[in-house]
Amino acid sequence: MVAMQSPDASEDPVLTEGSVLPVSWSEDLLRSLDWKRLLEVIRALAVYSGYEPGATAVEPTAAAQFFIEDPKARQKGKALVRLAPWSRWMATVDCVTGFVEVLAANGHIPGIYIAPAGATPGAQTAARSRGIQLLDARLLAARLNELPQEYSEYFHDRTMSGVATVPTCPICLRPMTSAEEPDPGTVNIDDLPDLRYATHDIVGEPIHARRIEVLQSGEVHFLREVRARDVVVNGVVKGDFVCDRSLLLNPGGVLYGSVAARSVLVRPGGELNGETRILQGPLEPIAKLARAWAWRCEHVPAQPGCEKVVFHPH
Repeated sequence: MVAMQSPDASEDPVLTEGSVLPVSWSEDLLRSLDWKRLLEVIRALAVYSGYEPGATAVEPTAAAQFFIEDPKARQKGKALVRLAPWSRWMATVDCVTGFVEVLAANGHIPGIYIAPAGATPGAQTAARSRGIQLLDARLLAARLNELPQEYSEYFHDRTMSGVATVPTCPICLRPMTSAEEPDPGTVNIDDLPDLRYATHDIVGEPIHARRIEVLQSGEVHFLREVRARDVVVNGVVKGDFVCDRSLLLNPGGVLYGSVAARSVLVRPGGELNGETRILQGPLEPIAKLARAWAWRCEHVPAQPGCEKVVFHPH
């Protein structure tokens, strides 16, 4: 949504007069919001910028999209605005290429992809090459802070009223409930899986594995701590890693984050950007960790599909 001439706030009957302390939007505030609240902010910005938004289509992943149109434009044309799925608030190349296909199916119209947590370098490159505008929480906060005070305060009050940080179930549109995941118990490390990542991905759930390998083609962002016996990186990874034995960065491998391991080896051409700690004493059993929690829809009666909605915290 590009900046356009702002309407005269004094002519808006919705806004009320009065002295209110200035509000400030931040990246963290926007990223903490319920996806539905954030979507309302995005639609409000579209209206403020002079666009007419169409109906919103919501998917079970909490991805949502709507068309916008400038009624004053001489040549009529639409653009598509899409909010990323809850578990993909950092955009990857796959997110961008999937959006490209949607835009192509709608006549190669312009597109705006909103990923509150930002985008991987590969996703940024893919978006630039295809003319897609990427917006994250930082850019949205800056735009909101540029609004006239009365508009910024009005949007802020509407957005933050009630419980603004509990996600809404995309099926029944009712608030979700936080619940602990089932206790995994204690598992022999040799019974844990070997995992390989070959594509661009964001992993929101906790990872417990015997061995993890990221191939040269892989670009992976782990949102939760990763526990494994051994980790081998040939591509690009971001996250916090705890290795019961070793972490190996081969030529071309890049790691952003923190590493705690008994052995860390960075071969020539590898790159480690973050903190490193060499483990000495015994670790807590790798599969006996703190129980994770997630957002679930637990309303009764539930609508078909509600039981499948599980959102891990960002």
